[in-house]
Amino acid sequence: MHAHSADELLQVLRRERQKMIFIDFYAGFCGSCKAAFPQLSRVAGNPDFQRDFLFVKCCVTDDGIKDFVQGHGITGIPTVMVCAPGGEKLITFGASFRKINAVKANLVVLAANRGADFMIDANGFVIPRPEF
Repeated sequence: MHAHSADELLQVLRRERQKMIFIDFYAGFCGSCKAAFPQLSRVAGNPDFQRDFLFVKCCVTDDGIKDFVQGHGITGIPTVMVCAPGGEKLITFGASFRKINAVKANLVVLAANRGADFMIDANGFVIPRPEF
C-alpha cells in the first residue's frame, strides 16, 4: 500500500494489530530509491514476508512525510522503518539496492523474534538486543 500523507501513515500504524509494519521511505528523484524499487517490490510480494509484515511505501515529498521522517531520526533514503503491531517503532535500516540481502535477512530476524528489542550490528544487520 502507499501512504500519501503523514495522517494516512499514522492511521495505518494505529490500525494494524496483527502484523509488523514495514515502511519504505523513498523519493521519486532519488537514484538509489529507483534502483532498490524492483528488489523491494519482490520482498513485499513474497508470501513468506507478507505473513508477518504489512508493506507501506511513503514518498518523503508527500504531505507531512518529511516531518514524520525527521521526527524519527531518519536522515537518508531509501530507508526502511519497521514498527510493531500498533505502531511502536522497532528499528530503521538502509534499503539501497546493495543492501537488499540485508533487508531480507533483517525481516527474517524480526519475524523470528517478535516482541524483542532490536539493534543494528556493525554490518547493518538487525539483531535482538542482548539482555543484561
